[in-house]
Amino acid sequence: MYLVRHGSTGANEGGKRQSPETALDKNGEIQAQKTANWLSDKKIELILSSPWARAKQTAETIGQKLDLPITFLKILQEKAHNPDLYGASFEDEIHRQYVRESEKDRDNIDWKLRGKGESVREMLTRGVEFEAMLGERYREKTLVVVSHAYFIKGLVAICLEGKNFDTKEFRERYKTTPVDNGSISLLENEREGSNWAAVFLNLL
Repeated sequence: MYLVRHGSTGANEGGKRQSPETALDKNGEIQAQKTANWLSDKKIELILSSPWARAKQTAETIGQKLDLPITFLKILQEKAHNPDLYGASFEDEIHRQYVRESEKDRDNIDWKLRGKGESVREMLTRGVEFEAMLGERYREKTLVVVSHAYFIKGLVAICLEGKNFDTKEFRERYKTTPVDNGSISLLENEREGSNWAAVFLNLL
């Protein structure tokens, strides 16, 4: 399974937070094309993607290069924030509150800003469901999964460390796994088992 993070968007450089509709910027389009080129000889059979705009664009660039259709799955979308954060300026109070409280509660995976959106635990639960889906539907497939930083970090931790989100090993893997824009990671699964191994992480 090749895990691909979408290309860059430039939203943060514009002083605003991203939303599900945030599109790739020019650099992100270049990153997506480079990723597609790198994957072109890897005998990919299937592309799965988050439906959020920046992931969708990245997946479509890959799909065009590989001449493959794309299946869009909500389960692959990024961790949902409080919707009032989407598109907010970095000067807005809700963003400032997010920065303060997320730092204060960084070890609390059940935290949500003002009780809205999705907690890290809820996002990780989606990751567990997707990992099970891989075994049930796609075990014999060489596939590309296009998603977002938090979700990819969580999925890597689930595959490599297990499903207990509260262990030290899981927390450390989740916090430290690098996932840059346009990066590719490769996880391989034993055909007859459920053990995953990281061949490489965060290849650009």
